[in-house]
Amino acid sequence: MSTTVRSHAKINLGLGVGAPRPDGFHALATVYQTLELYDLVTVSARRRAATTLQITSNDERVPMDGRNTAWKMVALALEALALTAEVEINIEKRLPVQGGLGAGSANAVAALVGLEAELKAEATILPPGWPARRLELAAQVGSDVPLFLIGGVILGLDRGQEVYPLPDFEPTWCVVATPEIGVST
Repeated sequence: MSTTVRSHAKINLGLGVGAPRPDGFHALATVYQTLELYDLVTVSARRRAATTLQITSNDERVPMDGRNTAWKMVALALEALALTAEVEINIEKRLPVQGGLGAGSANAVAALVGLEAELKAEATILPPGWPARRLELAAQVGSDVPLFLIGGVILGLDRGQEVYPLPDFEPTWCVVATPEIGVST
C-alpha cells in the first residue's frame, strides 16, 4: 500500500532580509502564502530491521540520495521516532526544480506526512509532543520547510523557520513565472 500527498508550492508576499549573521544565514521577516500548485509525493513504508530509503521521480534533476530534502526529512523522522523502515518515495514533479516556489521543502513535508500515514497502524509511534518535534525536524532540513506543516498565510521570522499562522486572505489569482534555469536558494 502507499500514500500520496499533495506537496504545495509557496510564494513570499513580502520579504525583509537583514545583514548576514555569524551562522551564515540572514535574519529575515517574510510572509509566505501556499498555493494550489503542487507536486505529488507517494510514500510506501514498511517496518524492517534496518532502514533503507529509495527515491524515484519523473524529473531527472531531482536528487535521488541524501541531498534530497524528502530523504533528509524521512531519515530524521525515523531517527527521532526510534524506528527502522524500508521507505520508497516517488516525487511526481509538476513544480519547477529550483524555481523559488519551495517545491523541495514542500516535498520534505509531504514525505513526512506520507510516512506517518504509512506507519500509523501502530498508534504508539507518534509520541506526545510530536507536532512541536515535527517543526524542529523541519527546521533542520531547511529554513522554509516548517511553513508547509501549517500552510495558508504564514509569518516567517529568524531565518524563516520560526513560523506563525496568519489569517487567510481572500482567494486571489496570481501569475507565477519561472525562468528556464534553476536558482539554488
